[in-house]
Amino acid sequence: MDERLVPLCDLCGQPGGAVTFHTRRTVVIDEGPGGNLRDMGDHWSACARCAVHIRKRSLHLLLNRAVLVWPEPLSGPQRQKLRRNLKALHSKFFAAEPREMKTDKEDS
Repeated sequence: MDERLVPLCDLCGQPGGAVTFHTRRTVVIDEGPGGNLRDMGDHWSACARCAVHIRKRSLHLLLNRAVLVWPEPLSGPQRQKLRRNLKALHSKFFAAEPREMKTDKEDS
């Protein structure tokens, strides 16, 4: 991998996508009326903090983390909208039955 690339967490957007989860089904997001369907795939990178919440199947704590580390300041209504949007995505992620993938280091 190119050392200039920084892996990001697919769930909170922070650097450090160190853990990979594979979902049994592909996650597809409907972007609303007149929008497209977005194929989010079935391999997800998670930072160490999000991985803990995924292993515990804690949607609430995963959402709290993602909103907390959002890179832009948000007003109350903006924060609520972001949380709703992330909840839709993260709920589909959990419904797709994520399983943690072993790394090459764990196999040896």
